[in-house]
Amino acid sequence: MGFISKLIMKKIFIWLIILIVVVILSAIIFNYITASLGPNTGYDFIPYGGDDCLGCNKPTLTKSLVFPKDIILDKGKTDFSLGYYNHGTKEITNVKIGVSECLNGDGESFIIEEGGSENDFLLVLSKTYGAIQPNDYGSFHVKILDNSENTKFDLIKGTYVCRLIVYTSDISEGLGSLQEPYEEKQFFLNVVE
Repeated sequence: MGFISKLIMKKIFIWLIILIVVVILSAIIFNYITASLGPNTGYDFIPYGGDDCLGCNKPTLTKSLVFPKDIILDKGKTDFSLGYYNHGTKEITNVKIGVSECLNGDGESFIIEEGGSENDFLLVLSKTYGAIQPNDYGSFHVKILDNSENTKFDLIKGTYVCRLIVYTSDISEGLGSLQEPYEEKQFFLNVVE
């Protein structure tokens, strides 16, 4: 093999190494971007992690409550991410997420008196959000647990139509209370086990 042939082979080898590095870096960047968009379920989704929500569907003035429309309660628990946009004119404080009511397949309504406390058949856990300014949003990580064994209600397998609410625990009546939440939205709760 001549000197020129060795030089050409060396250049081809270097270009192949560069090409492999570019392909690997592209795959890493693609995986990061698609992971930040959330699962491809067709539902609105906000990855939990605060206000820097790269590439996700942030809540807006016209779509102020963003979370999955179908939630599966498997083995008595589920968790998901949620975003709420404060479209009001005032700061709201001590913001909580709760569930106010569920309907079973027969159309029977089950009121959740305390928004999902230990006295309700569904226990809703989320960190209280300190303050959300007007025209701003907050991200929540929400857990829902089957608490029916501690209540008179028996949560059986099936699909329930429920209302998720955004409220302030400090307010007992008026806007922001459990009875008049800042925002509410219907979702399907599928109890599978």
